[in-house]
Amino acid sequence: MLIARRNDAQSAIRNPQSGLLVAVLIVAGACHRYEPVTAATVANGSSVAVALTDFGTANLGRLLGMGVGTVEGNLVSVSDSAYTLAVQVVRQRNGVETFWRGEQVAIPRTDVAEIRQRRFSRGKSALATVALLAAAYGAVEAFIGTGSGSSPPGGSGGGGPR
Repeated sequence: MLIARRNDAQSAIRNPQSGLLVAVLIVAGACHRYEPVTAATVANGSSVAVALTDFGTANLGRLLGMGVGTVEGNLVSVSDSAYTLAVQVVRQRNGVETFWRGEQVAIPRTDVAEIRQRRFSRGKSALATVALLAAAYGAVEAFIGTGSGSSPPGGSGGGGPR
């Protein structure tokens, strides 16, 4: 069993493309941005971030915690009076984040300053992918090399005195 693991590790070092492919897919999948939208354009199930008004922060403090500025999650439903979210993250105005497990919370529309939808960012993804490829290439050159090195300065490097 130990030998198999060692061979797998050696294989990954000799063939970094497999690890690189996984890293590129992770980076590409992680590059998103939040864009302002209206309630009419957001579909149920969409990932959204809801920024609260000052009144909303005070009004929802008993439910979400004191000083909440933004609530992120998946939109469950929209009514004339509220957005219902399956909450993933509650972010206080001072930047502290609390992670939730999808509990549903109805946020009154009067408490909402802005709603943003999470969307894929081609530009960020392309930039992150190029940076990752450059870093991977540099790491491969530094640690493994291409085998096309030149002989050391001062001759063939044949060793001792003649």
